Amino acid sequence: MNLNLFLGSFILLLIVPHTEGTTWNQLVDRITEAKNALTNEGATETIQPPPNPPRFLESIQHVDVTKLKAGLKKLNKRAQERQKKNGKKDQVDSKVMQRIQQKIIEKTNQAKIQDTGDSIHEINQKYDHDDLLYQKDIILSQQQLDRILIDTQQESSDENPVRRKRRQAEASNAGLWPNNQVFYYFDANLTSTARNAILSGIQFWAENTCVDFVESATAVNRIRFAALDGCYSLVGFIGGVQDLSIGIGCESMGTVCHEIGHALGFWHQMSRYDRDNYITLDYTNVDPIYYGQFDKETVKTNNNYGMPYDWASIMQYGASSASNNGRPSMIAKDLHYQDAMGSDVVAFYDVSMMNERYGCKVDTLVKCSAFSDVAICFNGGYPHPRNCSICMCPRGYGGSRCQDRAQADGCGDYKKASSSPQNLTVSLTSSSTSVTLNSTECSYAIYTDPGERIEVTIVALSSPACVDGCIYGGLEVKADHDVKMSGYRYCCRNDVGQVITSAYNFLPVINWSRYRTTSFTLSYRAVPDSTSSSDSSTKFSAPQMSILNNLGDGPITNPPTTVPTTTLKTTTTKTPTTKSRCQDHSKMCMTWQYYFNFCQTYPTLFKKTYCKKTCGLC
Repeated sequence: MNLNLFLGSFILLLIVPHTEGTTWNQLVDRITEAKNALTNEGATETIQPPPNPPRFLESIQHVDVTKLKAGLKKLNKRAQERQKKNGKKDQVDSKVMQRIQQKIIEKTNQAKIQDTGDSIHEINQKYDHDDLLYQKDIILSQQQLDRILIDTQQESSDENPVRRKRRQAEASNAGLWPNNQVFYYFDANLTSTARNAILSGIQFWAENTCVDFVESATAVNRIRFAALDGCYSLVGFIGGVQDLSIGIGCESMGTVCHEIGHALGFWHQMSRYDRDNYITLDYTNVDPIYYGQFDKETVKTNNNYGMPYDWASIMQYGASSASNNGRPSMIAKDLHYQDAMGSDVVAFYDVSMMNERYGCKVDTLVKCSAFSDVAICFNGGYPHPRNCSICMCPRGYGGSRCQDRAQADGCGDYKKASSSPQNLTVSLTSSSTSVTLNSTECSYAIYTDPGERIEVTIVALSSPACVDGCIYGGLEVKADHDVKMSGYRYCCRNDVGQVITSAYNFLPVINWSRYRTTSFTLSYRAVPDSTSSSDSSTKFSAPQMSILNNLGDGPITNPPTTVPTTTLKTTTTKTPTTKSRCQDHSKMCMTWQYYFNFCQTYPTLFKKTYCKKTCGLC
């Protein structure tokens, strides 16, 4: 019996069902069953391994695959040449590397949680897509590829002026979905698990922005959610049918939110033009074939809407992405954020930036200007784009005005710190023995008297896994001066002993779990506030919390009627000719200016229509 000939025919018969829902692993299993059955019948010929899986990406729309391969190869070659020329710029402190080395040992020795991979990078690593995907999960359109090739070209005095003009003409808000509507449909090959994850991701972006998602299999421009080979998407609105793959291993809400973020127009956080101010790239731990994965955007192509770099952004890859030896390819310049990179929680700044990108905040100002019940938000919050009477609050903060601790799954409490150390012990078990779609969370808040800060020490910490982003469970301490920034995150045994001091006399502490049990013990106490008046962190405002009213701070009042000069650009106020001609037409003007820097960042039409006096346009 010619066993190889038989198996060749058998494989061909199975390829068609594979494209209609059978996974490649299932296909290989069926081939193995056939092999064993024939072996039992006396067949002895050597069995050849099955062919490589079908390459769905070979039939990408919107781009010439041959040009894409050539372009990505050129990008990587340029990146290698730049690295060779520039050499190692930043030296990482030896103590920092020693602590990170301890994490590497822990990660190496722990059991794998998911065989498919714990991150997008690991999942996609199993497929031979390096010649087709940009930064591991992005399909570049031809226009985007051309633009990136130009941006990475060495600047020179004889640079082609046509190329220079083309780059500078590209709009920073390119790729917006028309009318803030995203049409989509589900491919028949999606599993119920993948479909539920996609629906959760769609629901999150729809509920927290003004972008509408409409299911339609006939819309001319639409996203096709499908279980292809890995997790990937195009960036922004391209037109026609855009594939967004949620393949095996990608079925988590965080991964779906990341890929939808791409489809709405987000690039990766680590490709921001200012990323070198926040992370150090250690190319000694990166395989040279991946150097091109760390290309940066330019000031002209990367609009961050004035928002800072958030290490825990849903668009940030984990610290060990593209590593060739398990050591980190990216090191946070604030080491407390090292494990935050790779998070599967959408950050407050992610949502805020998406709302800026699609004009949701401007629309909210227009819609709410005629209503008296518009929310006055504190602590970096802003009126919800779908409900003017409530606020969008930073993680750890909650209530209708962001003046209370977040009510995460109804779990948590307030704890007052004194000069004597006290302990907070929390244990949180996921509702399932397997990895769940969403996390179960507890939200605590430690506070103390005015003129004091809070010092916490991690006494004990147990989590399901020491992994990038602490995606299966961990501890988050929001100690940064910027209350809108994500918190420090911990999920490794060698985090025990870490001492964190809060920026203010209010400190949110969050515990979460997606798998098994996460527990911690914190020792906390009040310490004197030694902040200097010249401290650069004074540009941020201390939290205004309801619980602090009882500590002698006095009642919490509305935002001040004048805006701190440290947050404003200089403007020249014109003297009105008559009082009747120089009036604001909305009583919300000072609030808008305080929260949104309205007069400096919003269109002139809005300023003249609603806030002529406040913005000095009389």
